[in-house]
Amino acid sequence: MAFHLTALHSLCRLCGTKRKEGSSFFQKETYQKDIQHYLNVNISDDLEEIHPHSICDVCRRKLNRAKSVAKRAKTKNADVPVNITVYSFSPHQEESCKICEGSEEDGNVLVDFCREKGMHSWLSKSGAVVGVLLNDLGGVVLKRIVVSKEGIEAFVLGKKVEMSHKNPRLAISELLKWNICIGNHEFPALAEHFKKEGIKGSAGQTVGMVETLSTGCNLDGKLTIRHVKCHFITQGEEDNSCAVCRFYKVNLFTKMKTFEQERPQKYTKNVLLTKGELIEKVGQLQREKKVMKQRESSLKELVSSIMEKESLLIPSSESETLTKLVSECEKAIESFLPANSHCELLWKQQKKAMQSKSAKGMRWHPAIIKWAIAVHSKSSAAYDLLRDSGFLILPHPSTLYSYTHFTPPSSGLNVDLLRMFHKFWKIGSLQPHEKYVNLLFDEMKIKSDLVFSKSSGKLVGFLNVGDVTQEMEQFEARCTEGKVDSSCVASHVLLFMVRGLTSKLKFPVAYYFTTGAPGYQLYEMTFECISALRLLGLTVLCLTSDGASSNRKLYELISKSAPSLTPEHKAKNIFEVNEMIYFNSDAPHLLKTLRNNFENSNWNRKTRNLVYDGKPIKWTHLLQLQEWDKGSHRHTPGLVLVPKLTYEHLHLTPGLRMKVSLAAQVMSKTVANGLKMMNKPELASTIYFITMVNKFFDCLNVSSTTEWVRKRNDDIKPYSDVNDPRFLWLEEEFLGFLRKWTQESEDKEGLTAKQKQALHLSRATLAGCHLAVKSFTEMAKYLLSMDGVEFILSDKLNQDPIEEFFSKQRGAGGHHDNPTAEQFGHHFLRNIVAGTSARGSRRANVRRGELSKDISDEPLPKRKR
Repeated sequence: MAFHLTALHSLCRLCGTKRKEGSSFFQKETYQKDIQHYLNVNISDDLEEIHPHSICDVCRRKLNRAKSVAKRAKTKNADVPVNITVYSFSPHQEESCKICEGSEEDGNVLVDFCREKGMHSWLSKSGAVVGVLLNDLGGVVLKRIVVSKEGIEAFVLGKKVEMSHKNPRLAISELLKWNICIGNHEFPALAEHFKKEGIKGSAGQTVGMVETLSTGCNLDGKLTIRHVKCHFITQGEEDNSCAVCRFYKVNLFTKMKTFEQERPQKYTKNVLLTKGELIEKVGQLQREKKVMKQRESSLKELVSSIMEKESLLIPSSESETLTKLVSECEKAIESFLPANSHCELLWKQQKKAMQSKSAKGMRWHPAIIKWAIAVHSKSSAAYDLLRDSGFLILPHPSTLYSYTHFTPPSSGLNVDLLRMFHKFWKIGSLQPHEKYVNLLFDEMKIKSDLVFSKSSGKLVGFLNVGDVTQEMEQFEARCTEGKVDSSCVASHVLLFMVRGLTSKLKFPVAYYFTTGAPGYQLYEMTFECISALRLLGLTVLCLTSDGASSNRKLYELISKSAPSLTPEHKAKNIFEVNEMIYFNSDAPHLLKTLRNNFENSNWNRKTRNLVYDGKPIKWTHLLQLQEWDKGSHRHTPGLVLVPKLTYEHLHLTPGLRMKVSLAAQVMSKTVANGLKMMNKPELASTIYFITMVNKFFDCLNVSSTTEWVRKRNDDIKPYSDVNDPRFLWLEEEFLGFLRKWTQESEDKEGLTAKQKQALHLSRATLAGCHLAVKSFTEMAKYLLSMDGVEFILSDKLNQDPIEEFFSKQRGAGGHHDNPTAEQFGHHFLRNIVAGTSARGSRRANVRRGELSKDISDEPLPKRKR
């Protein structure tokens, strides 16, 4: 049939004559109307396997002549003579076909056509035309085509492929146009491993074949992986892979990841390796050992040769001159170092360590000890690298251990630590107003685990909530016949920390292992810390915590009051005459809860439907602001009003909700001004709400005496007058705004109690705001009335120090996000000794404290031998 089509398309559609060499043929569709008009032949009904595609030059001229005669005669009559006898074509007959006669000559023409296309071609004994395409080296048949009477067969790399064309010339052109699929050559390790047996599927069948590339491209010789159903051809894909192999590449990536994980690592324990893996590891170690010996010997020879060629013997006279120059250079170096700076101290200590005859005789400066402990706490491997590198001489880890373990790590109050703090902060010489402190407390999640302590001989990790509470828990367990587990493993650690209200005093008091302490357990631990601080000479004026339900319960127990939206914010101090203890809610935590209430208003959890003054307060208003701010309809597209309002601010994850900075940027004056620029009446309550929260947080987050000048913001100015207008604003306007909002929601008719509560802020948030405002305003006025108090920073009442301490804990010992109770105790001592030299993470949810520029030479407590 292929020969038939070849011979057929060399004939004229009208007269049936064969095309002569050098003569031209013309497409019959061009003259379709003339053929229909003068010969009454409708070529649109032609069949490809019966009728030729073109007409000869003679018939074309006859048609043009007839058309010219009709035009001169100005007639459209179809009787104009054309003198063309239309040949009658019939279907192909296998036994006798007039058109196929002389096919051997047509086969030779097809052979020449293949050779013109760059293929090797010949006529077989059976009369079939064979064309092959070889690679550059000529050793691999890339493509092969066979044109015979039975049809056309095409092969790519030995695999038969389907052809869409029945015309031999078109089929040959299409075959040469196709690219050869190169499979997946990006997995050499996987291909080398499965080269023999192939890659098996989940059912045990072979799904991937490993072959050596020989496609005529620059990747020839490399191993590739094909799917068993590979098409072997591509039709213009950019990566030269068929659709099946491209889809299979996803499975190969997964297979490669599993393969790499299953391979034994260099430091895998020998007991975990198979016999084959052990043999491979021994061979690898032997090769590495051999290479290292060769490198060592070559380096020794190189250094020896350099010494022999370039070394000079210095005479004694010149030696004295050089010694003098070195001493002068030393003085020049010291002149560049600032006096009493860390750099100068490090230079002197290094010089002293090099001159010391023995490492045991070196007496390190306390500041160097603190810095070394801070580095060792972050990573012991990094510290060893610094010591072994030769660039720095540092104390031995055993020296650091004697400083970090001057007292055994233990939960609860530690007498040795309290004595150290009393001496370090010189509490006995403090001014009366400097002895008023804020007691912070917060919990941190730890890993529930028991560890045997060699030093104490005890199991560390059990619950420890104070002696009295512990006895009550055990008594309850006995009364309930063991139904209450009084010796459960701790899952949290509760840390108490002191912060001076008018001084820089700051240190952790005690920590307790808990399982999430309820209010009655907090009661004993809190008063245990207050009594210990009183013995040190400090007066606890304030308790600060987040808004957890157990903390609110503690305040109710101390003040002997009932739960309320406006809870009691103070109680009498039983350890001091005429003194009060104020209950404060941490301002950064309050800011986050205010933001979360806002976010849940018809968004996220949809637990709130905030409405104030008849207008909604919705999170979607912020989404509209961002879309409007970056829209092309703006007069100044590209210049945004709220540049810090990003996707992370509006689409919060659990981790992002913990960041105070994101909440502060959302509830900011910049966002409120951006909403005002939108000029939409329905945004009025949202704008007012954000403005009030922004000023509320500014008033309770004053942390510097100069920042207000730089930012030109009077709301963050230090409090220096009992009549400061911000006190009145907090008590009257802000709390009045919350009271009005709550009352307005409760007065709504036709709503259930739950629906009314959803119209305003949550009860915990309202109670926290009330505590924060009332406690701060009364405490600030009380302290400002004392002699010697020039100003008050409201930042002293937040929990940043305790959050920073937790950040140091999580970053100690190779980033322990979830330390055990035993690890927490050891890191606790290290962080205390290191002081400000230990740094929290930059990504922590707290502003990192500044490094102290003062270098203290006060000796550190050391473990007794």
